[in-house]
Amino acid sequence: MSATSGGSGYSGRARLSSFAQATLLVVLSALVAGLCIEASRMSALRVRVDASSRRVNTLSDATLDRIRQLPQTVDVDVFFRPEPGPQRALVADLQRRVRELLQLASAGSGERLRLVEHDTSALEAVQARAQQLRVEDVANKVVLSLGERKVVLSFEEWAQFGPDPLEPRRLTIALFKGEELLATSLARLSAMERPRVALAAQHGELSLEGAEPGDASRLAAALRDDGFELLTWDGAGPLPERTDVVALLAPVQRYSAEANAAIRAHVERGGRLFACASSQIHQTGPGSVADLLAGFGVKVLEGPVCKEVVDPVTGLLAEGDPRVAVLALHTQMLNAQHPISAPFVKHSRRVLFPGALALEHPQPPAGSAVYDLASSPRDAWRDSLVDPRTRSRNFSYDGPHEPTGTFALLCAIELGTTAGDPNERGRVIALACTSALTNETFDTNRDLWLAAFNWLARRDFRVVVAGTDPNQGRLDLARGPYLERVVKVGWYALPLASLLIGIAIWFARRRS
Repeated sequence: MSATSGGSGYSGRARLSSFAQATLLVVLSALVAGLCIEASRMSALRVRVDASSRRVNTLSDATLDRIRQLPQTVDVDVFFRPEPGPQRALVADLQRRVRELLQLASAGSGERLRLVEHDTSALEAVQARAQQLRVEDVANKVVLSLGERKVVLSFEEWAQFGPDPLEPRRLTIALFKGEELLATSLARLSAMERPRVALAAQHGELSLEGAEPGDASRLAAALRDDGFELLTWDGAGPLPERTDVVALLAPVQRYSAEANAAIRAHVERGGRLFACASSQIHQTGPGSVADLLAGFGVKVLEGPVCKEVVDPVTGLLAEGDPRVAVLALHTQMLNAQHPISAPFVKHSRRVLFPGALALEHPQPPAGSAVYDLASSPRDAWRDSLVDPRTRSRNFSYDGPHEPTGTFALLCAIELGTTAGDPNERGRVIALACTSALTNETFDTNRDLWLAAFNWLARRDFRVVVAGTDPNQGRLDLARGPYLERVVKVGWYALPLASLLIGIAIWFARRRS
């Protein structure tokens, strides 16, 4: 007997219809969940919303532009490892923030960044990858590579450190520079042109192949990694074809008149010159680097610039030690306006100039401008007197016979500043400090020389990016446990919830 309108239950057809509706709802929910999960795996279809009040989970437009301009996919290899000691918490915190930044950049790069975080406990795999990248030491470094080009970022470059306000004996992250550093590094990689650097040779210049502390092989390797094409020029005949920058790395022999004329003509027609006079053998007169620089308005003075050092025994300022000629130049001694030295002032970096000779430019030639990039402290002196018996210096201040004051140690020169086209203006970097270019000081001075050569090549990679708020909260679906949780919710939780709701509705209707 079929149920009537006054009965308490449904007919079999009604129950079957309700069950079919519930089943259809479950199937449709499962299909929708599956489509959502598949769509989430396609980076082009992802929609990201920054719900933080200060938009700390969004990269700046400058960084996004750099990423979009990448000609190919950039490999980002992270070789972080835990560090023992009292600063292990600080190291772990900075590593976490760098990882989060790189993950955020990779997720929003449109597959232009390929991020790989290496397990440093797997020594063989790490060494194999380091050999592929041609990087000797990868400990706590991030390597960005694009074909043959690469940028190696050391751990300390990611942040500026300072004392903890609550516990001054502990260090803390005063400024996180991650996004600025990432954008600058990507800009270097994305530069399509390869400036050609002609390195003068066979005149006693620094060796570009040797691995001794007094050689300059690390400088050459860094220039190649930064996208420069290095050529050698023996000074005989014309410069190599399409030379952008001529580099004179502390020669101890004079160049021929023809070579000096070729270099001068190169600069005067808009070329660039990196000229380092030898500080070990001071040469003047025709054919010397000092004579070449004099034509551009810069004079090399005799005698290393010195400053008193603290005696480790007495704790007092002392002189008479060769260490007085090793100058560590901090922010107060660097030019805060020029694009080469300004980043060092901004990030409180220092540079080393051991045994440097002073430069002066009393009156630059008409149409030229000379900028002092690095200068000595005000209480420095030029150790210009030489003992006639020993032919050596005493590294002591000898009263009024030796000048004191602030001396220029590194200069940038722009010729033809009245030219309408900036590409027609010649550029020169001038210094007289052999040891500042060597492997021994390269860890400290690396970024300075890369910035100088990039300025000469007119590759300005300065990108101003605000610091990122350390209190970041984000859901990373690219790695970690979050993707697994979303999959479980989509495939199991949502269909099961729909099934339970359908069964509950069926029972409710059956009882009514």
